[in-house]
Amino acid sequence: VVTTQKVDPRNCSLDNCSGSALAQGLKVHRRVEMTLVTKDYEGKPMTHGGILVEGDLRYRDEENRPVTVAVTDSRDGTYQLSFMPERAGVMALMISVDGKLIEDCPYVLRIHNLRPHRGVYHCCSFCSSNGSKYATCACGSVMPGGYRGCGHGHEGHPGQRHWSCCGSVQEHSDCA
Repeated sequence: VVTTQKVDPRNCSLDNCSGSALAQGLKVHRRVEMTLVTKDYEGKPMTHGGILVEGDLRYRDEENRPVTVAVTDSRDGTYQLSFMPERAGVMALMISVDGKLIEDCPYVLRIHNLRPHRGVYHCCSFCSSNGSKYATCACGSVMPGGYRGCGHGHEGHPGQRHWSCCGSVQEHSDCA
């Protein structure tokens, strides 16, 4: 690719990542993915890859130990950055393009623990309770005959394993 575009780190930014979006919703052991959009000196998006992009990520209370940030060149001027936080805490993310920091660095990231589930991850409350009429489930399923919980094929059943406490179908998730 022959181009006269030259990247300007001051014009590069994380796409769909306002400061508040970065500071919320990040969880321990959940992959975080961000898109870096590179731009030239006129503020126009770059149309090719091959630019040196690096991420430096550290917990604020452990600055001497970096966390690995994977950078993938999409070859269209955008770069995917991803990492997986090992523990809760406040992190600082520095992104450099061609050896120079982009605007708004450092990005402050707050990593939170998952809210634990208080129920059972089950196919249905009928099966998980050995047929008890008193077992409940938050999935919203309705069973006839005075049962309080859910059962396969009944109205409102999610059709797959789910948490009895909140109805979430994702096993490794926050309790809703």
